[in-house]
Amino acid sequence: EQVAESASEEAVAALEEAAEASALALAAEADAKVAETQLEVESSAAGVDDAQVALVAAEESGDTAAVEEAKGTLDEASAQLDMAVEDAAAASKEAAALKIQCMQRSRAARGKVSRRRQETDASKKLQRLHRGNAARARVEEIRKARDVMTAHDILEEAKESGDAEAVASAEVGLSAEQQELKIATAIAEDASALVETEPLADKEDAVELASAEQQEAALRIPVSYTHLTLPTKRIV
Repeated sequence: EQVAESASEEAVAALEEAAEASALALAAEADAKVAETQLEVESSAAGVDDAQVALVAAEESGDTAAVEEAKGTLDEASAQLDMAVEDAAAASKEAAALKIQCMQRSRAARGKVSRRRQETDASKKLQRLHRGNAARARVEEIRKARDVMTAHDILEEAKESGDAEAVASAEVGLSAEQQELKIATAIAEDASALVETEPLADKEDAVELASAEQQEAALRIPVSYTHLTLPTKRIV
């Protein structure tokens, strides 16, 4: 049981870690793309500044060809800057949308993890319930076995006394106790089989069943019989 519970907790922790790692990876990728486009904008802006400086120098020199070439360079640098700004804006929008998507995925993952933990806890409760039922059934089986032994002793005493009526009554009592023992044994075997075959944290209705059991347990009022001191006799 401890191994199964540990494995279940590890599975839940793995789901949480995977969801968190996925969200962080997507966010990091988006931030990296934004940073890359920002660098392109800065580089393009520097290129525009250089082209403007070159244009001013060409105009001061009075070289018409140099001026035209500088103007062409400036136009090209300005176009690259415009493209870089557009790419940066698109990357920022995409990063924002991606982060929102990551938040939604993380929320959904946390919901699944929470549901898994609820199912695991509920299944543990069911397992404890099954084990308790099996233990009670086993105790009842032992008690019935003792009743059979007692009835058998009563029959032997009746036979020794030679009282035919007492013998007949003892035989009826022994038969009844043996029948009750068979029933108790069958119940104990079924309860034990349920404990051995019931999977841990693998029931779709585990939460509902555990909740119903909890509600039923809340209605049970314990009663103490320690004040009863008079002996009781069981009548067959």
